[in-house]
Amino acid sequence: MAVVGSSSTILDDLRRIGMFKRDRLSGSPSDNALSKAPTPMVSRDTVGAWLRGRRLPQRLEPLLVIVGRIRVEAASRGLLHERVDGSSGETAEELLDESRWMARWEAEQRVRVRAVRGGAERHLARRALEEEERRARQAALADRPRPVRVWSQQRLGVHPAISGRGVAVTGFVLPTFVPRPQDAQMHEDVFAACAEGVSPQFVVVCGASCTGKTRTACEALAAVPDDFALIYPADAEGLLAALAADALGPRTVLWLNEAHRYFDGPLGDAVAAALLRRLDGDGLFLVIATLWPDQIEALTTRPLSPEQESPHRNAKDLFRQACRIDMPLSFADDFDAVRRAAVEDASLAAALESGGECLTQVLAAGPDLVRHYEQPAGEHGIYGSALMAVAMDAHRLGLPYLPLPFLEAAAPGYLSDRQRSQASPDWFTGALDYARALIKDTTRPLQEVPRPSGMGPLPGVLRLADFLQQHGRWTRWARCPPRSFWEAAAVHLTSGADLAKFADAAWARGRLRYASLLYSAAVRAGSPEARVVLARARCIDP
Repeated sequence: MAVVGSSSTILDDLRRIGMFKRDRLSGSPSDNALSKAPTPMVSRDTVGAWLRGRRLPQRLEPLLVIVGRIRVEAASRGLLHERVDGSSGETAEELLDESRWMARWEAEQRVRVRAVRGGAERHLARRALEEEERRARQAALADRPRPVRVWSQQRLGVHPAISGRGVAVTGFVLPTFVPRPQDAQMHEDVFAACAEGVSPQFVVVCGASCTGKTRTACEALAAVPDDFALIYPADAEGLLAALAADALGPRTVLWLNEAHRYFDGPLGDAVAAALLRRLDGDGLFLVIATLWPDQIEALTTRPLSPEQESPHRNAKDLFRQACRIDMPLSFADDFDAVRRAAVEDASLAAALESGGECLTQVLAAGPDLVRHYEQPAGEHGIYGSALMAVAMDAHRLGLPYLPLPFLEAAAPGYLSDRQRSQASPDWFTGALDYARALIKDTTRPLQEVPRPSGMGPLPGVLRLADFLQQHGRWTRWARCPPRSFWEAAAVHLTSGADLAKFADAAWARGRLRYASLLYSAAVRAGSPEARVVLARARCIDP
């Protein structure tokens, strides 16, 4: 095999020795005899390839031995002082001189080293340029990877906990972590996903609201090496942008807390498809997602009709290959560990005082949120409770963010005639104050929505607290929203997709007139699918 980058001069000289042996020495010594001279021996074909100038020996010693044997043969025939050929005027003694071949070999090695070094430098330069371009693309992203250790659990979505009786705490409260068997499994899965040579992995922590999903995922980050980066996109658009910018490179953790936000929307299936392609790539890469059970079921369940195309086809394939950790609702099997930790942790001690086993829900003030909703107090309590009921119905029908005008217009249908007649002119302001009260210094029933990027809340919209979202699904699943709800949605919602969802919900509940009203609003808002359904609704609606 010819050596890439070898000088043609040294190969030409080898060829001249071969011709000299063949023509002037009658082929003596033979290639077979020469092959046995070095230690260790080489093959006859290898010697032939050297003396035809087709290959350069990998080691100097065998070459010097073979050249020396040919020199001895030339000397025995008295040919050392004769010219090798008529073109160079060089004698056999000069061509077969050992010092000449040592110098030629050293020169050739320097050429080869420079060639290898140059190739390596070009490769490194190319890699550096590619990395610089990748960093430039990432610098333009709203959501960028950062070292995994700089992310706080608060920033990654862990709920703040109650501070405990007699404890004055103004900052973020994080109680002592009490691991359960699921935490050990999560830690093991994350550790295995970060081992060298492992293909990209996807881990999903599944559990109801306030069961410790995000805390479990955060604690498992301790198994991730310090040189990893973590990226937490704000929304589906941010995740798609990060994938397009190649920001999810090797040794990266993709954090998808409340992962339904990325997959249950207009861009959801495109996000799932792009993430599937990244998981098929190379390098250490880990996706950690948290989801409620009904959310993952909605993303992975087949349509009822075989003819109906699933809107989550790629999401179904994505979650099918995930490693799933299911979190229990309570600490029933780990109560002794909680009691031991509560001796020195005021938050856990206060949660134990509630007498229940659902400590994570208590820690996140879940029961107090429900009590605030179901047992309203004060002048504006009943009106604040009505706003929460509107929010629960809107959320279970698919509206995550609640415009204030919609809440105000929908609320009267949730009140009795007497309650409406007794309302003061500032009832809505008071209702908002009640519905946004700070519960147990931890959370609010209706909460501000952070901007997708930058600082501060989105103006004019609120969201329902996680635990109340689930409570609404449990307690209001059979209730149909009142007329004011549908009419407020038709007037105050601006998204064609949201209006179409509400129209579908009205249709499914037999509220055909409101369905037609909402489909019309969806068409005006730019929903092409609503136009066809609207025509059917008008044909059927008496």
